[in-house]
Amino acid sequence: MFQQPPLIPPSQTPPTLKSVPETQPTPPAYSTRRKRNHKKKSRINIAPSFGYFRLCFYVSFFKFKLCNRFFSNVTFFYLN
Repeated sequence: MFQQPPLIPPSQTPPTLKSVPETQPTPPAYSTRRKRNHKKKSRINIAPSFGYFRLCFYVSFFKFKLCNRFFSNVTFFYLN
């Protein structure tokens, strides 16, 4: 009778102690991994977007120059 009560609490305590440390470290690790992945994804997405915008800007500028030359040539042709 005296041995039974002490055996029951130790068996109950270890699982709770084990479960607490296991649950605590896992969420921060997951969150850090998730944050790192998110940062990497954002960087990857930002880089091509800037390049795309730059390319569009250059293309538009080039088209604008071409259009000006074309119109100037047409006007000169009509004037002459």
